[in-house]
Amino acid sequence: MTYSPSLLVDRPRYGNTAPRLASAAAWTPLRAGHQQHQSTPSNAASEQLQIRFSPCDDYTLVHLVGELDILTFDYTYTTLRVLLAQQKGSRLVLDLSKLIFADARGLRALRRTGQNAADNGGWVRLVCVSERMRRVLKIVDTTNCLPVYDTVTAAVTDEATWPALGQE
Repeated sequence: MTYSPSLLVDRPRYGNTAPRLASAAAWTPLRAGHQQHQSTPSNAASEQLQIRFSPCDDYTLVHLVGELDILTFDYTYTTLRVLLAQQKGSRLVLDLSKLIFADARGLRALRRTGQNAADNGGWVRLVCVSERMRRVLKIVDTTNCLPVYDTVTAAVTDEATWPALGQE
């Protein structure tokens, strides 16, 4: 299974984000036979970020498409929390290849989700993260609770246990 490298693009200071989101929204299911779901909020968050997920054998593959920021924090955190709550020991693999922007508040949603998963015997792992985003994740020290992998296969087959925050 191969992925194209992701690209983190700075948000423009002005202008419409719709053309960027339209190009980011093109998505092909990764596995034949798996049903694709999309979380659709009724507010402005849907214009900024789409969350698509595919339940797999023992994990859920989640695609974040668009911008992860202060406007989409509640939508993102709530959706990921619901996915985790569906069963004890839930496992989420977050594909960030279509994420075009993330601010500190958006990263906080991912970090909280990772902490919640660890508290309940599960995990959250990130895949297809651009080099720029990897650097940001390292600076804000989220790589301990949100390990980064190049592919979904690598994320799912790694059985290492990752320490929760404060337990390094």
